[in-house]
Amino acid sequence: MHLSLLWLETAKNGLVNGALIALLAVAFSWIYRTTRVFHITLGAQILAGAYAAVYFSRLVQSFALAAIAGVFASIAVSMVLMRANSSLQRREASNALRLIASVGLYFMAVGICAILFGPGIKRGSVPLGSSLQVGPLLVSPTDLHYTIALITVGIVLMLLVRSPVGMGIAAVGSNRRLYSVLGHAEGRVLTIVHITTGVIAGFCGAFEGLRNGVEPYGYLPITIFAAVAALLGGRSLFLGPIIAGLVLGCLKSIATQTLSDAWIDTAIYGILLIAVCFWPRLVLAPAVDEERP
Repeated sequence: MHLSLLWLETAKNGLVNGALIALLAVAFSWIYRTTRVFHITLGAQILAGAYAAVYFSRLVQSFALAAIAGVFASIAVSMVLMRANSSLQRREASNALRLIASVGLYFMAVGICAILFGPGIKRGSVPLGSSLQVGPLLVSPTDLHYTIALITVGIVLMLLVRSPVGMGIAAVGSNRRLYSVLGHAEGRVLTIVHITTGVIAGFCGAFEGLRNGVEPYGYLPITIFAAVAALLGGRSLFLGPIIAGLVLGCLKSIATQTLSDAWIDTAIYGILLIAVCFWPRLVLAPAVDEERP
């Protein structure tokens, strides 16, 4: 393969994977800002979306309907997780305890999927059209649908951030107690956040499952990538995580082409470890209102 074409293919893969990480980083950031939970169970939502899409695709033979099934499955899991977190919060569980619960719930979901579906890779069954020639690049129908859907979801999220919903998320993240005292419905904001997170995770899981197949143990790395992108994105609800996710996706694609996935994976886990060791408040920080007596 010609060198320039090889780098074009690397850039294309980097942008597609980066868009996936970016959207998941937005979902992670929204949950973290409003609940202060380091949301490892985002991986369970991705897993639910992937399995639902793969198995539903065998029934309907439709890419779009399978993806919708994945979204609804992920929303259902997201709402269960919201109730679990609310229960822990009512019992005044610390953020460290809620982090442990999040990790435990993720691995429980992995175990359930391994028991129900087996440990191997499961693939969907959707009709694929012919590939599209874009300049020197050959774009598969799956990648084309995937890219269009990613852009659409990104635009919707950007509009949400600029709406009263986005202002409510920022307000709850800054001082949830004051937000409630002023007469606003905190529960409504949290419900919207969890539904939106379910839509994002289900969409990403569905398309990843339909593109590459699904197996129980494959979604912790992408969850960690999303968490690191959310941390690098700072306090921004959209632009920061999006930029960080795109950069990480491109770096991963370049590393895969030139070195090995292990290099970028090790670097990402290293960034997370440094954050935990030197800036633990990034992971276990209380909300503003919880810091004050």
